[in-house]
Amino acid sequence: MNIGDTVKLNTNPEDSPETNLRLFVYGTLKRGYWNHQRFCAQARSIEPAVVWGRLYDLHAGFPALEVPEGLILARGTADPLADARRQQEIGTPRFGRPTGDWDLIHGELVTFSDPQRDLPPIDRLEGFRPGGHSMYQRGWWR
Repeated sequence: MNIGDTVKLNTNPEDSPETNLRLFVYGTLKRGYWNHQRFCAQARSIEPAVVWGRLYDLHAGFPALEVPEGLILARGTADPLADARRQQEIGTPRFGRPTGDWDLIHGELVTFSDPQRDLPPIDRLEGFRPGGHSMYQRGWWR
């Protein structure tokens, strides 16, 4: 496999684009890391991706990503299917350099065709609490 190649897994021709959910991963959920097989095995596709942000190496053994607040278009909710629909409404964000001292963070864009099945285990792993205090936030940004 070469950089830029897309891995297609569990492709179902009946998948509807409205129910696909794309998730940028940059740490233990990436291919080759310990949480990938358990949480991303059902992915429809996985491809290299980048975002603007700052990556922090936490002493807890996992990284944390900070994204510029001004680039956030929407935040994730407790309803994975509604989030997938919202992501489709937003479409493909434009990619521009934000103001300030931000880095390009390399990761992977994982596409799930059944977010109601695939996202809750990841949310539990990450401690995601929509509307509450949580280190992990799902969101869509430019």
